[in-house]
Amino acid sequence: MAPRQAPDRPRARYQNQRGVFKASRGIGNSRLLAFADQALSSATNFGGSALAAGLLSEPDFGAFAVAISVLTIILGLSRSWSGLILMMVAPGKDDEAFRPLLAGAVGAAAAVGTLGAVVCVIGGLVVGGRTGDALMMLALCIPIITIQDAIRFGALSRGKPAAACLNDAAWLGALIVTLMVLRRTDTASLRLAVLAANGSAFLGIVVALRRFTTLFNWPAFRKWIASFAHLSIRLMAEFPFALASTVIPLILLTAWNANLDQAGALRGAQVMMGPLAVLFAASTAYAQPVMTERHRRGGNVMPIARSQSAVNTAASFAWIAIVAVIPARVGVRVFGATWFGIDEIAVIVGISFVGLGISSGALTALRSRGQLNAGLFTQASIAIVVVASTSVGGFLASKGTLLGFAGGNLIGSFVAWAVVFRWKVSDMVYAAEVADG
Repeated sequence: MAPRQAPDRPRARYQNQRGVFKASRGIGNSRLLAFADQALSSATNFGGSALAAGLLSEPDFGAFAVAISVLTIILGLSRSWSGLILMMVAPGKDDEAFRPLLAGAVGAAAAVGTLGAVVCVIGGLVVGGRTGDALMMLALCIPIITIQDAIRFGALSRGKPAAACLNDAAWLGALIVTLMVLRRTDTASLRLAVLAANGSAFLGIVVALRRFTTLFNWPAFRKWIASFAHLSIRLMAEFPFALASTVIPLILLTAWNANLDQAGALRGAQVMMGPLAVLFAASTAYAQPVMTERHRRGGNVMPIARSQSAVNTAASFAWIAIVAVIPARVGVRVFGATWFGIDEIAVIVGISFVGLGISSGALTALRSRGQLNAGLFTQASIAIVVVASTSVGGFLASKGTLLGFAGGNLIGSFVAWAVVFRWKVSDMVYAAEVADG
């Protein structure tokens, strides 16, 4: 009888370790691509504004800033009915189950975009002037952008950030080409700038059609609304509070007071902080899945939350220091005459981003622990603090509105951490609803 051979354990161990390494590398590549997609998405947003600033006069860029601020609000509402829901319900679904979900989400995004376009047309007719022209041109593009955004979230929800990157890269490429043509030909047209910056999102939809032959059907849309309207309404409740701590309300308020030059400067300062917006979003995209998994296993998410806030806060201070020493000739070359208004307020706007950086880990911790009620309470508390401090600052000093806004975000960040430590981890209704949906 031949002797039994011992199993080749070293080789088996090596093959197992190689498989683990490949899986880890795949996860790392996926997260890197997710970061790249966020960078491309932000570059589309902020890059379009930077190119338009160098093309348009200060009042025209102020009107452009109002249009982009209105678009941001509509896009946030659209995500509450489409992309954010996809991120909750689509992971783990096979292709057959995913297609009707995507079709439903695209239908919801198209519906919100169409309603938003109608509002912009009415607003444009009422307001008139430069701002009215910008809103009328934006109305033509809004449904395109909301649909493109839903498709992007669909790719991310399926764990395919490369597809999302391709979608955003197509939009960014078309945007750069069209706006650069306008700049090279000295075509300083507000209407064409708005169309070029936003209508180019259509190319992202064309790219998506190569992967999905059908992006919408009526039964899927009706089922989507019936199944997830309760979640969308709940997400929409958070949105106005989250919006209050951004620069967008200040842009709209400034424009309402007929100061389009300053509205453009505020938008330009927001553009200057674009790299921080990318970092904050990317850190959340990286940290939240890790924190969620740790919480499910009974672990403590607070060390990760503290690390996220520490990194974002340190990066905020570093970037503010860089912005403060940008030579005027460089700023004028990029932003044109708007740069002089941006230079006066960029550091103050940057301080508000410090507050957002401090609170980032706390808000991620609340979401990862399924504490939706705590998150809503936190966003509402921060909004009240920011609105109050902004209002008081406006009465007390020159540039007091901006100083109060920045100070409110700093105070609000500590409110967020107080909620994290004081709110009991028992609000798991949201997670249960998602699972049932």
